[in-house]
Parts: sequence; C-alpha cells; structure tokens
Amino acid sequence: MKRAGLIGFTGMIAVAVAMGIFGAGCDTVTDATGVITVDQPLMTVTGAYALVITVTDTNASLYLPLEWSVSDRALGSVTGQGGLTALYEGNAVAGINTITVRDQADAVGFGVVNHVPANGIAITPISPDVRGAGRLVQFSVTQDAGLVLPLIWAVSNPALGTFSSSSGYDAVYVSTGALGSNIITVRDQMGASATAIADHF
Repeated sequence: MKRAGLIGFTGMIAVAVAMGIFGAGCDTVTDATGVITVDQPLMTVTGAYALVITVTDTNASLYLPLEWSVSDRALGSVTGQGGLTALYEGNAVAGINTITVRDQADAVGFGVVNHVPANGIAITPISPDVRGAGRLVQFSVTQDAGLVLPLIWAVSNPALGTFSSSSGYDAVYVSTGALGSNIITVRDQMGASATAIADHF
C-alpha cells in the first residue's frame, strides 16, 4: 500500500527539544497587516503523523511567543512549539483539522491538515480452499495506521460460511459444509476495502 511518507516520531522529539532551546524571543511590533503566513497552509497526511509547521516573519515584526491551537483535538494537536515553529502530531483518524497561530498582538494565520484514510486494504489469504463443515480460516488485514478501526467483515453467502469472531485486524471464518464460492469483504470505518474469495469443496 502506498501512503504519504511518515515522519518518524523519534526525529520529531529532537526537533521539539531544539525548538524549546532556541525558540525564546520577543519582538515589540506586530505585522502591520495583522496576518501570519504559514509556510505550508495545506498539508495532507495518512495515518499517525508528525509535522513540523513553520511561519514566515518577513520583516521581523511578529510579537512572540506565538500561540497555537487546533479545531479538532481528536485529529491531532500541537505538542511542542518555540519561536516560529510548532510540532503537530496527528492521530490515525480521518478528517480536516485547522491549525490557528496567533501572535501577542493578535496577528493570525491558519494551516489546514487533511487527514485521509488508507487507500486500500491488504487481506490474506486472498483465495483459500475450504473443505468440509466446521473448517476455520483466519483472515488478516495488514496493520496500517491509516485504517480506521473497527473493521467490518461480511460474506456474500452466509449459507456457505460466516465469521465467528473478529478482533483488531483479524477475523475467523467458519464453513457450513455447503459447496460454492463465498466473497469475503472487509471494510474500515472510512470505506477503504478489500475482498477475498473462499472456495468451498
């Protein structure tokens, strides 16, 4: 599955520490326009993600420290800040989060983080052969922080088999002994899906 590049959280810790050390400072006059420019006003991410967000102080006129806030903490939050930089950590939840940055004289700027779901699901086995009644097949989905749990498992023909249990990324399928092909579908809460076919002999 292809996804946006994930910035390692370990690296972000070092950035946050650096911001804490070098981020102190205070100017005396706000930008005459009252507007703060966010360097990346629109960012798109998949899954749990960490972003370093910076603003531009073109004429050294922002009154520090800056204050950062988000519109939806369920999607992510600003966990570190200093100077013209902040660390945003996103959760594996889909939605749009607006980041607001404001200086001490009420100059304001905005950035938008678009949290998108995974663009597909990898399921195994993809085409198992099932023989006899009461046979068990464990279907699994590759763990992906971009998927929004719980997963929903379904069959096209319950007369052939059904799911007896599911938890996290796995589900157990039980056959009835009838003959035919059953289409297995798995879907996350944002609609990313995959199918497999269980052939009953």
